[in-house]
Amino acid sequence: MFFGGFSGGVAFYPDKVAETLYRPPIVLTDFRLLGNRADIGDQSPLKQSISYSGGIVLNHLQNVFSLEFSALSYLHPGTTRYRYKLESVDGQWNEVGSDQRIVTYNTLPSGRYMFRVQASNNHGPWSEPGAELAIQILPPWWATWWLKAIYVALIIVALWCAFRYRVRQIAQHFNMRVEERVAERTRIARELHDTLLQSLAGVSLQLDGISKQAVLAPNTVPSLIGHVRDQTDSCFRETRRKVWDLRSSTVENQGLERALRELVDRTRPTNAARCRFSLIGRPRACAPEWEEELFRIAQEAMNNAIRHAQPKEVRIVLEYNRRALRLSVSDDGRGFDFEQGSRKAGHWGLKNMRERAAKLHGKIRVTTGPGQGTEVAISVPLPSRSLKEILWQTR
Repeated sequence: MFFGGFSGGVAFYPDKVAETLYRPPIVLTDFRLLGNRADIGDQSPLKQSISYSGGIVLNHLQNVFSLEFSALSYLHPGTTRYRYKLESVDGQWNEVGSDQRIVTYNTLPSGRYMFRVQASNNHGPWSEPGAELAIQILPPWWATWWLKAIYVALIIVALWCAFRYRVRQIAQHFNMRVEERVAERTRIARELHDTLLQSLAGVSLQLDGISKQAVLAPNTVPSLIGHVRDQTDSCFRETRRKVWDLRSSTVENQGLERALRELVDRTRPTNAARCRFSLIGRPRACAPEWEEELFRIAQEAMNNAIRHAQPKEVRIVLEYNRRALRLSVSDDGRGFDFEQGSRKAGHWGLKNMRERAAKLHGKIRVTTGPGQGTEVAISVPLPSRSLKEILWQTR
């Protein structure tokens, strides 16, 4: 094909036109943080020009940035096409024209990224591999791996301590239950030793005496048999009373005051001594375990008084005041030498009462002497009253 013009002739041969395979190189031309151009320096993520940087490191506050790129082609630059992607963020390439040579990423999470961009001249091939920039966004100090490791270690230590504390609690509770059972069995054995076995031993001795009197003086046998019968009936009554005491659990159901009144009412018909109960102050609720221990102390002191002191009167006084509860059991019997009675083997009454008082963090005092009667008094601190109790008492 030939064309003529003012400047001369032009010859065009279509069969000799060849497709260009030129791949323009591409470079990064600008880097901005939060819309502002980033300077080069020691305090900046850029240590050199972005065109020569292979990678940058940003902190967690620098996660909004922009990148600008350009192809080094001066032949029809308006027809140059671009494509880019940020690996781990963009699933595929983003194609744009020559008028969109800047891309912005907002609030990226901490991690490592790779930004890639390629260019193409008109409809030619893409420039492989194009420009690449490794980007690392550091996590905040509270999200660093070493702090997470500390968190995990602290949680493991806390769980381990909680587990050990719970195991120790269970072991202590188990040991306390075992100790309570051993103490209760010891108390039962002591009660049976001091009542049933001793009474049966006395009956056995009297029966042995009857067998001897039957040989020496047959006429006295009937009177001795009647005496032994009375002793045996007394032994059985005492045994039934002790067994009832060992099985008693009325304190938990009816409270300390009513349990003590019932103890006095139950004891009064079985012996010659007068039994009285007095209440001073307004009763206050205590833990059932505390009331049970106080009831057992009163029961022990009353049984000892009736069995050993030969009293005419036994009195139980339950007194409540602001800060403490005071329980006393007194009699007008023959009394005893306190020092000698404390050291006497085989009688565990005083020791049992001291042990029960110690469990309540209370103070026990025994006042006695030969011919002076006996008083056993225990004082136990009470918890502070609630506002409801105070208002009720002032009505």
